[in-house]
Amino acid sequence: MAADLEARATTRLTHWQDLLDTWQQALTAAHDELEKRVADPGAVPPANRRAQLGAAQHLEQATKDDATLRAQEASLRAELAAVDAPDAAAPLVDDLRANLVAQAAARVELRAATERAARAKAAVTRLAADVEATRTAVAAATRDVSAATERKDRLAALVAFLAEPPLDTLVADAGTALGGGELTAASDRVGQLLPATLVARSQRRYGEASQDLDFATGLAKIAATTTAGVASGDASAALAAADGALLEAEARLRAYTSTAADRLAGTTAALGPLAQLPDLDAAVAASLDEGAPERADAVDAAELEQDLADAWSVWAPLDRAVTAARLAALAEDPDRDPGTVQAVQDAVAARDDAGVTAPLTAARAAYDVAAQTALDDWEAEVPPWLWTAAGQLHRARAVLARLADAGARAALVDDLDHALDAYAYAADAADLKARVATVVAAENARIGTEVDVLAATAEQRTSSFVRGDATGGRHDLER
Repeated sequence: MAADLEARATTRLTHWQDLLDTWQQALTAAHDELEKRVADPGAVPPANRRAQLGAAQHLEQATKDDATLRAQEASLRAELAAVDAPDAAAPLVDDLRANLVAQAAARVELRAATERAARAKAAVTRLAADVEATRTAVAAATRDVSAATERKDRLAALVAFLAEPPLDTLVADAGTALGGGELTAASDRVGQLLPATLVARSQRRYGEASQDLDFATGLAKIAATTTAGVASGDASAALAAADGALLEAEARLRAYTSTAADRLAGTTAALGPLAQLPDLDAAVAASLDEGAPERADAVDAAELEQDLADAWSVWAPLDRAVTAARLAALAEDPDRDPGTVQAVQDAVAARDDAGVTAPLTAARAAYDVAAQTALDDWEAEVPPWLWTAAGQLHRARAVLARLADAGARAALVDDLDHALDAYAYAADAADLKARVATVVAAENARIGTEVDVLAATAEQRTSSFVRGDATGGRHDLER
């Protein structure tokens, strides 16, 4: 069963919503960390301030404590300067010593509060941006769900058309027409007017006429697949390629559902006139007689031309395989000579093998100017309208054969399913990469903020560590 685009898109939306919830909760916590306040912060011991005060109030109180202690130090030093008796100075010296010890602890506390406030402010700013960006992603994912639902319903309806009249019996109807009397009558009438050798050769040519386009189309698909593989490292490019492939698969199935019935009707309708083709002029009929001695070389030439076409049909796809191998080699390493790659060498060897080239060379030589002239002279005797009729017959037989091919019809649905799976996988991969980028960018910003915060207090930290303030200059997060 092909991937459910709606379910996959809904899952991706849920991931973004979960991430948004995470950011919103983190933003709420960051606001609380920064803005929480108590009525009397001075009553909260320094050891409890990180838990009870918000970062802003923590910094305010630590700044106030530091300023108070500095003022007390100045007052004590002034008093000491005014004391003459050593005995009277002793209590003041003890108080000054205690003050200096308290200031050391206050400096560490002030640095801790400064860093905390800087972290909290940065977190609020950063998380607010994360929330906004993720809201945008949620909105986009919501739109993707709607688009996926529409696409899922559209494709389901398209596949469902195959089970509705006239498409439900179209394969069988085409098979009936392919073996039916109308095609037989048309074929018989063309065969009565056009020599069997020319009918057979023109029918083979009708199929051969599409070979170049078929080969080129196949090579283009290989190139597109290779390009998508190269782009797979870029999730957006890979998703775009998968989307294009899905659109193409949908277009092929839609073309079938919208034209197959008309093609069947039009093809069967064209058979009647072919069965009623007029007789040839006696002189023209005589000139076309393949049993006439003067046409023996032309009959032989038709076989020689067929030999050439068959030999070329063996060589040509092998030549395309060389191009495909070169493309794959360049996709792996654009700086090397593809001719040095073993896969390319193997493809060249297969194409240039004597078993392939010898029959082609021999066929080219055998179908020489004399043979070509003999066949051309014979074909020139055929009235243009009869060639047109032969082409219409060949086309009718080919169209009916394609429409009667249940495997080809099933392949249209299979191709759509595979394209759906590939698109769903690419969409999931692109979405995962986007969420990874969002989360990693947020973490990168947080880490970058930590660098900024610590760099801003580097001088105070160094001074406290050197002086051994409080616990070796370290605050509560550093020990």
